[in-house]
Amino acid sequence: MVVAGGLKQALVRQVLGAAAEFVCFPDARAVYSRPEAALATIDAAVRRSSDDLEPGVRVYGELPICRTQAEWDAWMTYEAIVNRAFAGRPVALMCGYDARLVPEGVVRQARRAHNVVLTDLWQISQDYEEPEALVRSLAPDFEALPALRALQIGDPQEVEERLAAALSADAVPIERARDLVVAAREVLSNAERYGNAGATYWVARRKPAKNKR
Repeated sequence: MVVAGGLKQALVRQVLGAAAEFVCFPDARAVYSRPEAALATIDAAVRRSSDDLEPGVRVYGELPICRTQAEWDAWMTYEAIVNRAFAGRPVALMCGYDARLVPEGVVRQARRAHNVVLTDLWQISQDYEEPEALVRSLAPDFEALPALRALQIGDPQEVEERLAAALSADAVPIERARDLVVAAREVLSNAERYGNAGATYWVARRKPAKNKR
């Protein structure tokens, strides 16, 4: 699988020649619409390979060019998470950074997310950080919300009912409230499966900022 812009895809197709028929060239804009989409795309490819009893998947990808450091940080978090998400699975991932287009600081940052790097030669990155540490260092500060109130975790169904009631009390639109309840259900499921016993939901509604004239 090659996930890159149209010009890069054309160059790869030209070099591969007839072998290009064995390569998948998805729309890079769709795959890299957000980190979650990229993870889902690669995960689906790996699962298809396993279901078809194929030996595995090789993926080459180039991240989209970002406008702000915050956007680069979000994608670098994705790069770090990939190390854990696909560890031990039949996939080989290679991430390309075109130094003509990507800021030098971002290229240096990428070395923190990749254990092995290729410049003139393959080598171990001396700047590599474990994903857990890198993700924490890049995570934006939490926004302080006033009027936070706790919903104690108990029976999952009871938690969903309490959360739905809290959202209704804050006049959250029903479609948005439904999405939040589903998201909370997933968080609770993961917390019960992978976390320590005991947890608390904290809820509050952030009022949208008024437009200034």
